[in-house]
Amino acid sequence: MFNIGTGRFGRIYTAMYNCHEVLVKTFLSKDEEKFKQELEMYSTPLLCHENILGFIASDITHQGAVTHFWLIFQYHPNGKDLPLNQ
Repeated sequence: MFNIGTGRFGRIYTAMYNCHEVLVKTFLSKDEEKFKQELEMYSTPLLCHENILGFIASDITHQGAVTHFWLIFQYHPNGKDLPLNQ
């Protein structure tokens, strides 16, 4: 994964997912509630618009004692639409 930005609630990375480049927004365990709020919002049926990043998946990872929450989105390499919540 390659870090391309940092916001108030997480970091944004590009990564490969099923042979496609994607955006991965990560949250630390202290921001679990924000992760849950965003996951609920992006999981809403019919939330599909050209100005909203396409939501692909979510995941929870562990690195030692640290838990990371991930939201995975479509990547638009020339776009300015990073979900940083600044």
